[in-house]
Amino acid sequence: MRKIVKLAAYLTILLFSYPLYAEEWQSALGVELFSWHEYDLSGREMVHEMGPRLFVEFESAADRSKRFNHSFRGRLYSGFVKYDGETQGGVPLTSHSIYAGFVVESMLNYRVSTVVKERRSEGQAWYLSAGLGYEGWLRGIQDTASASGYSEIYQVPYSKLGILYEANHRTQLQFGAKLPLMVSERILFSRFVTDDTGEHFSDFNLEPQANLTLYASLDYQLANRMDISLYYDRYLFGASPNVSLLTASGNPVYCLDVDSNGICEAHNAINSGADSVVVAHQPKSHLQTIGVRFNFSY
Repeated sequence: MRKIVKLAAYLTILLFSYPLYAEEWQSALGVELFSWHEYDLSGREMVHEMGPRLFVEFESAADRSKRFNHSFRGRLYSGFVKYDGETQGGVPLTSHSIYAGFVVESMLNYRVSTVVKERRSEGQAWYLSAGLGYEGWLRGIQDTASASGYSEIYQVPYSKLGILYEANHRTQLQFGAKLPLMVSERILFSRFVTDDTGEHFSDFNLEPQANLTLYASLDYQLANRMDISLYYDRYLFGASPNVSLLTASGNPVYCLDVDSNGICEAHNAINSGADSVVVAHQPKSHLQTIGVRFNFSY
């Protein structure tokens, strides 16, 4: 958590100081196709979400020297996607999930080569790109007639290392690797109560495993101050360690009855002597976005 706070503070300072030396500004509107998948230990898919998310974005850039340039972007997004999953007993379940989140990202590009055409001043350039980012989002799984939903808050600081290719100041291609520095997931569970005393559950934190992924984007200038971008991004999270569920007072939650499928039928705050402590974890999860955005320069 301290790492997240430090990184958020750094990016906040950068956000407010960046306009002092930014040479170019862009704003953007776009839509992306979002998908989320969860898998059990055998690799079977348990949850599949898919749907559109809308976003607004801004970006600023400045040349720091003849070879270095620096960019900073921020994004706000939201979406309402279809949820196809199952109950703990394996019964199919259909609902919807609400997503709302933000991204801030700072990139430094170093020009490693330039090829200038003889008849025109325009040319081609290759850059080595590196940067840091921070993404946070709320995932709200909606209630159904047969099951209660809940909400999750994710916080993911990440690093990027890649290649940027620019041709004739009209086309840009970016691709590279993306590695989360850590993954923090907070489960908002306090709406639920124990079956015996009616005491509320406590919210709890999970730490899914961070894995290396890839990203890519293609930008093309349509007009003097307008261009279009196509992009691909994803996260791969491994399963988190188990954590014990607690009541609001900090006591363990116990499982009183277990059915033939191994599912707990009663969650109690008082241990009768033969009860087991209830644990939770986040299964292996994959999410990806494929999107298009229209950028306007100032």
